[in-house]
Amino acid sequence: MAISPPSRPSERAAAPHSAAALAAQVVRRKVAAAGAVTLWLTEPGTQHAPPPYAPGQFITLFLPAADGTTLSRSYSLCGNGRADEPWEITIKRQEGGLVSPYLCERILPGMVLRASAPSGSFTLPRAVRPDETLIFVATGSGITPFAGMLRALARLDPAARPQVQLHYAYRNPAAAIYGAELARIDPEARWLRQFHYAASAGARLTPERLY
Repeated sequence: MAISPPSRPSERAAAPHSAAALAAQVVRRKVAAAGAVTLWLTEPGTQHAPPPYAPGQFITLFLPAADGTTLSRSYSLCGNGRADEPWEITIKRQEGGLVSPYLCERILPGMVLRASAPSGSFTLPRAVRPDETLIFVATGSGITPFAGMLRALARLDPAARPQVQLHYAYRNPAAAIYGAELARIDPEARWLRQFHYAASAGARLTPERLY
């Protein structure tokens, strides 16, 4: 099955079956890790998010196929939740997949995609407290919603910030999405303690590791 090319800003984006779909223009593309690409999306002609969102929520992209059907895939929003900045999503290429290879290899800045509004309740607590500890557990591309949450927490006043543990498992360091940024967030571990498990080094994330 082939996917029809996305439109340019001067063209009409193909409409998916969802009447509530929004136009989202790709303004930046970057290789995030081995086999993964990050895309930044805005309301066309602007530099801000199509609608606001909470870190950890997700959007669904709708891609028209050549046979007239619509393919849909959901991706976590990885930004800190600021409405004046683009959406950020990271796509992990799945071998044999219909959508992820296309998004990773063919999507370029200037193209316009169709997307749902942000949704999902996998977000930070409404009111975080400095006397509580949050434990984040992720494997592979599962780090993406936590990236946004960690960015949002990093912006808080230190006196209001909770303690956080991040347990992150991946195949090898080159495949660690946001690996370099994670190393920079809190290098002195004042509020973020990180535990990384690279399968290539024989490290495994097990339930016992979380206690």
